[in-house]
Parts: sequence; C-alpha cells; structure tokens
Amino acid sequence: MARPWWAIGVALMACANGQEAHVDVLLDQLNYQVINDKDLHRLSPAIASVMAQALGVSSEEVRNNAGLVSQVDLHPGTSHNEWMSGTWPLEKPGVGTLVSARVELPSTIAFIAESSLKGSQFESKMRKVAQEVLGADHEAIAGQIFVRAAMVSQDTATEASTHLRGSTRRTGPSEGTRLLLYSSLGVVLLLIIGMLLWCSRGLCARRNASESKGFRQVGYDEDIPIYQNRQWWGQGH
Repeated sequence: MARPWWAIGVALMACANGQEAHVDVLLDQLNYQVINDKDLHRLSPAIASVMAQALGVSSEEVRNNAGLVSQVDLHPGTSHNEWMSGTWPLEKPGVGTLVSARVELPSTIAFIAESSLKGSQFESKMRKVAQEVLGADHEAIAGQIFVRAAMVSQDTATEASTHLRGSTRRTGPSEGTRLLLYSSLGVVLLLIIGMLLWCSRGLCARRNASESKGFRQVGYDEDIPIYQNRQWWGQGH
C-alpha cells in the first residue's frame, strides 16, 4: 500500500540527524605509490573539500578514520577496508588511489550521495585538485583520472567515533544536510504532483469518452410540420 506524501515527509525529517557513513572512492590513474608524504598531507584536505561539496555538507563534517575534521584517508588502490562489499574492485599496483572518509548523513539520502560521487562533476573536480596540488606533469598522474568505484555505506555512530569528534558533533543537522534533505523531499513532492495530474487527466479522458457514448438528440425538420408528416404517412398506407 502506497504511503501518503505527508508520511514520506515525516519519515525523511525523522532521519535528519543522520548516521555515520563510510564514504569510499577509488580513483583510477592516480598512482598512490609515487606520492610523497608532503603531497599526501596537501591532497587530504583538498579532496575532503571537494567531497563535502558533492555530498552537500560542510568540509568540517568530513573526517578521516582517526576523527580529524576536513581530512580523508588515502591508501593504495589495492586496499580493501573491512566494511567494503566483496564486489569492490581492486586496482593493479601503481595505478589507483583509495580515498576513505566518514560523514554523518541521513540514511534516506545515502543513495543520492553515492550517485553524486559517481557523477562527472565530482570526477572533473578530482582531476583539477590532483593537478593543482601535485602539478599537471606529476608522475602520480598516470592518465586521465576517473572514479572507478564509489560507495556510501551506513554505519551507526560508535562511542569511540563520538569521542574523537568531540566538540565537532552537532545537536542537529547541518545546513548542507538540511538542504540535501529538503531537495529530496521536493523531488518526492514533484513526483506525487505529477502522478496526481496524470490521474486527473486520465479521469477526464474517461469521462469524455462516457459522455460521447450517451443518447443522441433527435430533432425534427423545422420546414415540415408534424401533421404533414402524419398525413403523408397515412397516404402512403
């Protein structure tokens, strides 16, 4: 049974506080093996900022696994985190870089966030960040960087991660989270309005079809009086 639109809205608002989510992005053609520590420290906050924009949150809400704000973890493309699915692709050595972070997101928009990370806009921004931080001719850029895989997996916040965040934890959703939530609610409402318009159009079409099948009006020729018709009928018999 379909839920009414207001029930969907309430369900979305109920999840506004969100849950901890693991965010992983596998960048192909960015060779982690030849990036030095200094460049890795510069790449981390730059990638965190781009990731925050794609997810609709502030950069302070993107953290690495140690809880440091505005930071991500960078690993070789051959890495596989324990929370990843078994189908997660592994790059050949010297080809890719794995970007991992933790973000608090409403569970209802996890699939939207994952789609954003797989989009061309996020991909092009990652290329730009790599070129600006490392340099366009850096040996780590083996070719045109692209997103080979992206995943957002929900996870309940643990006491350890809560302690690491400390004062960065907020009592309510951030402005970016609310914006993404309201955008999702707006899409749902537009779909409902479209369905209602489609149904009303179908009802009107069926009503017009029913009226066209009704009784036809029968009129008399105004030029010939009725009594003449009767006389003619009687003469014919």
